[in-house]
Amino acid sequence: MVHPARFELATPGSEDQCSNPLSYGCILNCKPKGTGVILAYSSVIFQWLTVCYSEGMKRNYLIGYKVFFGLLGLSAIVTEIATLRARGLFSAENFFSYFTIEANTIAFIVLLASAWFLFTQKKSVTLDFFRGAATFYMVVTGIVFAVLLSGIEGATLTAVPWDNIVLHYLIPIAAVLDWILDPPANRIVYRKALIWLLFPLAYLAYSLVRGPIVEWYPYPFLDPANGGYGQVIITSVIILIGGLVLAYVVSRVGVKTTTKQS
Repeated sequence: MVHPARFELATPGSEDQCSNPLSYGCILNCKPKGTGVILAYSSVIFQWLTVCYSEGMKRNYLIGYKVFFGLLGLSAIVTEIATLRARGLFSAENFFSYFTIEANTIAFIVLLASAWFLFTQKKSVTLDFFRGAATFYMVVTGIVFAVLLSGIEGATLTAVPWDNIVLHYLIPIAAVLDWILDPPANRIVYRKALIWLLFPLAYLAYSLVRGPIVEWYPYPFLDPANGGYGQVIITSVIILIGGLVLAYVVSRVGVKTTTKQS
């Protein structure tokens, strides 16, 4: 059981409901406190998976897991769009210029596609490649948010606080566990995994070119007004180096066989 001290009320109510992180009341009304946010949510998901496995979770539970988190990610994005539109603040160009939104869109599509392939008992090397890419992008999202953006008020990044939790914490964790619990049939070689970095690099170029034109940047660390282009370059290089290491780790984690993909 996750210790109650890791959660506190986000809305008025009884503290008792925060004692069980798997309860409906805790999901709706409680939030992690302190610095162990990722650990707290990881513990909740792991606890849920442990319960499922203890009841014989195999193929059907994996399918349910993929569908649940795929739809959860989709619902968070749809909720964000609907809320911003209702407030008259929605800009499709800016909304889909957030790496978080793009990465989560890839993730929910891949999770739902993976559920279908698992349901039909089909294998796909191409799907495995994109599952690895989605896992990579979601880990990047989670780490960058935790290191560079977690101090920013949640309302600044998402219109609905719960969506912030889903997009920046739950889906990254769920994507990693999905990759571990349902690993690719064949190992993705590192040189092929490096292709995953093309999307973040293209995103960086797009943001830096578009930013001065529209006078808007999706994240503070990409805005030259915060320390100049030198700071942007340093931060980007650090993220790139981390990405090189992360691509290697993701390509090596959770492999069913030692057969390499050419």
